[in-house]
Amino acid sequence: MTNNIWRSLSVILPLILFGFLASLFLERPGLQTDEILFANLSLGEISHTTYIARKIGGITFFVISYIGALKSWIFIPIFKVFGFNYFSVRIPMILMSMVSLLLVYKSVHISFKKPFLAWMILMALVTESTFITMVRTDVGPIAIEYFCKILSIFLIFKYLQNKNQGIFYLLPIILALGIFNKINFIWFSNALIFSSLLFLNLLETKKEKVKFVKVLALTFMFELLLFIGFNKLNPGMVSSSNISFDLNFIKTKLQLFYYFGRGIFDGTGFYRIQYLISEEIFGYNIISKGIYSTLFYLFEVCLTLIIVCSFVVFRKIWRKDFGKSDIFFLFFLGIIIFTAAQIFIVENARNLWHFYTLFPFFTICLFYSINQLFGAKIKWLFFLIILIYNLNNYSVYVFALQNKVPNPFWSNKINDLAEYLKSKEGEFVELDWGLSTQLLCFTKEDKFKRGFLTKKGELMTYQKNPDEVFFNDYVNNKDLEKLFFISIQSKLADPKMNSIFEEMTHKRGYQTILIKNFYENDNTLIYSIFRLKKI
Repeated sequence: MTNNIWRSLSVILPLILFGFLASLFLERPGLQTDEILFANLSLGEISHTTYIARKIGGITFFVISYIGALKSWIFIPIFKVFGFNYFSVRIPMILMSMVSLLLVYKSVHISFKKPFLAWMILMALVTESTFITMVRTDVGPIAIEYFCKILSIFLIFKYLQNKNQGIFYLLPIILALGIFNKINFIWFSNALIFSSLLFLNLLETKKEKVKFVKVLALTFMFELLLFIGFNKLNPGMVSSSNISFDLNFIKTKLQLFYYFGRGIFDGTGFYRIQYLISEEIFGYNIISKGIYSTLFYLFEVCLTLIIVCSFVVFRKIWRKDFGKSDIFFLFFLGIIIFTAAQIFIVENARNLWHFYTLFPFFTICLFYSINQLFGAKIKWLFFLIILIYNLNNYSVYVFALQNKVPNPFWSNKINDLAEYLKSKEGEFVELDWGLSTQLLCFTKEDKFKRGFLTKKGELMTYQKNPDEVFFNDYVNNKDLEKLFFISIQSKLADPKMNSIFEEMTHKRGYQTILIKNFYENDNTLIYSIFRLKKI
């Protein structure tokens, strides 16, 4: 009984630690447009055009061309109970990720039959700064994707463990939800199905093997039909990509794999997105600088260990002297290879969250490699190094949250801007991308429009977008004095936007009248509100 309690605590406490780290300074950074692209639908469609891409029978199924409304549906009851705020937006994704981490632990425990190894992997993932920071803002989005990935693997492992067919038949449903949540989940779905063929080596009878292959084949056909069906229902869901294999394309993709692989591992990739922080920030104190400088090439070392272990395992397979754990290692490695191959050929797969599809499998393969290549003492030493490295990276993020001004699209001052605009009557045009969705959700008023400017100095008009057509009508036929213009006054925004705005207004015989400025914590100007007056 006592052993069971300690075993449970050894898993529960790391999950609580993750929840604490992910919830720290919950209202920093500010909400960003991509983080809440699902929210307009969840709040009851305050705007009938903002992130409402496709309706079927009056029900919204896609918020943008390649992201379905799954998260929006999940959050409808959450917002009804808790309202729209930082807690209701971020805590559910953190809680879901805690469940995902629990499933990772259970899956690794089933596969390698080594409790301490499973615990080490759990602790490494719990303290992984990129996962912590991406989950708190659900960039990508990755939280539901991560959950569907791990749950689908867990279902396969449970079937292999107890041959419960009912569990196995849930696999197509979970993968379908993953694809509906975000179309590029198909990368993982394909990789999972083909890598799972390795488990035929673990099934004893021909009947079991035939049944296993049938389920995987039917699942693959179902996911393929679903993928095609979604694209038919929502044309443009699969963005066209110029797939080529010339030397420049290959070189660029290899650079991206290294850049984002390392950026995920050491946290710098995500810091650059929110705070545009370079590696120099890791020297915010002597200890942090020393840790980062000393372990700067840790990612390269870890990648090398996985490659070496792969050769060792393949050699064992060739000699037919392999164990069950080796098959599970190849399964996780197969997911990495198959997923990476699909990322490689898709030209538009160029962002951090695309490459995060390879995690947590990189971490799992890493710790298995260390376990196979070294003794227990080296394994524990390496574990401590990874833990210290991860916590140091997270401490840098905490330092940034407290002391660094984020780029304007992640600024907490969006709250102040929304509060001020609640009492103002009229329509508001955003002169740059990245503010209208937050203002829409905070104020619950449909008066914030995305009015981008072109190089010609005119409001950009996408004829398929009612919002943009509406403001084209204003420019051509109505008095611009009725509008408010929200400008981002930051060196991190596009400086051409404000100069084009000034040029446009002067051409049409107006002058700009400043209504109000908003300042960041360090007193730098970030947002301005203007109105126009006829000269």
